[in-house]
Amino acid sequence: NWIARPETTPNASTPDKFWGFSHQRDEQVNFTILSTRVWPAYGMPQFGQIVNVDNVSPPYANTHSLTSNIECGVFHGCISADARLIRDQNGVPVYKPVWQYLMSNTPAPFGLVSLGFTRGRQAVSRPFVGITTKNYKITLRGGNFDANTKIFINGTEVNAEFINENNLRGSLPTGKFGGFGGTTVQVRTQSGQVSNVLKY
Repeated sequence: NWIARPETTPNASTPDKFWGFSHQRDEQVNFTILSTRVWPAYGMPQFGQIVNVDNVSPPYANTHSLTSNIECGVFHGCISADARLIRDQNGVPVYKPVWQYLMSNTPAPFGLVSLGFTRGRQAVSRPFVGITTKNYKITLRGGNFDANTKIFINGTEVNAEFINENNLRGSLPTGKFGGFGGTTVQVRTQSGQVSNVLKY
């Protein structure tokens, strides 16, 4: 549940830090549940569709969701457990390129991943159209924020509160909530780097 409500756990990892690799016939982990419920709960689908690595080379369309369907003695663990690894004719694990890709530790880009709202520090759903913005704040999740990151709503800077490198909280412009998707949010660094745009 804390993954489904990330704003309640400010120090939780952001979706860009989650990666998955599982065998489609794993005897102990239901791949359908994993790929349709668990991985989406972590926000992984936004980084690409599930890619079968069996006949593809890195970077696997830069996705965070990987799978395999290679035949092996015991499917559970054959993608990672030393004793069960599938090896090529030279004794090299066939999944070595996959693990190098997964563990490359590419830093998350500066940008926005998701947004939410709080009222009195409590997370709330997006208020209805016409409700006053008074007492509400916007919460932003993303990557590589710092204490000087600025928040812009519809192009106008608003007061920003730095929480950590993945979380910001900002004031909302005085007025009322407009139509769904009609308001833009963007963040910028002190050096002028500009993020992607989210709408609410």
